Parts: sequence; C-alpha cells; structure tokens
Amino acid sequence: MVVQRQRGPWRGFDTIHRASFATAADAVDHLEGLRHRIEAGESILVPALQILLTDIRKASGINITLDAPPTLPELSMIAASTAYRVVAEALANVVRHSGAVTCRVRIVHTDGMLRIEVVDNGRGFEPAAATGMGLRSMSERATLANGTMLVDSSSASGTRVALEVPA
Repeated sequence: MVVQRQRGPWRGFDTIHRASFATAADAVDHLEGLRHRIEAGESILVPALQILLTDIRKASGINITLDAPPTLPELSMIAASTAYRVVAEALANVVRHSGAVTCRVRIVHTDGMLRIEVVDNGRGFEPAAATGMGLRSMSERATLANGTMLVDSSSASGTRVALEVPA
C-alpha cells in the first residue's frame, strides 16, 4: 500500500488510518463483538471510543485517557454518532494543532443527557479566530442533534471541547 504524506490539516491521518487494525480479521473480530453488544441493548459508544483513542494514542504518542462508565444505557443513534464524530474531530484537532502531551475524554450520562468533554494541555487558541471546518462541523452536528457544543481555550490551560446532546 502506498501512502502519500499528508500536508496541512490532514497530516498525521495516514498514520492513524494505518494503525486502525492490523488485519482485516482483527476488524471483523471487533465488529462481531460490537454486534453482540448492540443485540444485548448496550450502547457501543464507549468501546468504539476506546478503539479510537487507542489508535490515536499509538499513532501520536499523546497520553489520551478515557473517563467513562464501562457501559452506557442504550443511546439514540443520533446521540451516539454525534458524540463519536465530535470526539474524533476534537482529537484530530488535538493531534494536528495543540502540541499537547496529555488529553482526557470524559463521558457522563445523566438526566437523559449525554455530556462529553475533550480536554488537552496544549497551547490553546482563539476559538473566534478559527477558520477551519472542524469546529464548524462539530457545532453543526451538535445543533442537528438538538444539543450544544462549547469550546474554551487559552494559551495558559489548553483547550476544552464540551458536547451535550439528548441521549
């Protein structure tokens, strides 16, 4: 397989993509395990994020931790997919732009709401000055799911992306 080196905001994705699964058999095994969990009525958001975080951790060297209950109640498809995609984009931004050494993903489910935070210790930025599609697409996803997404960032404390959507 020939992988071209990516430039600009996509750099690093080739490495993350290659690290996803060692073989097609590994991918099938993961999917089969997730299928059984779905049939049991269990949300697969946490296991899916564990796989994503492991892949990004290996590819980037950033110490990424997941603070989540072992299982979540069954989530709506829109809540689960919004959460996964916002976390994936937030982590891509951490890898691409932050210079962070550590990052924490926290998931809480209370009162019918799914709350997720992605917090890094990177260099921070001015959210109002961001020109890329990443923050805009995360915010649009949250809105489409009847939720909210907030970004807090400073050079002194890194960046915090907070998502809240109805479960």
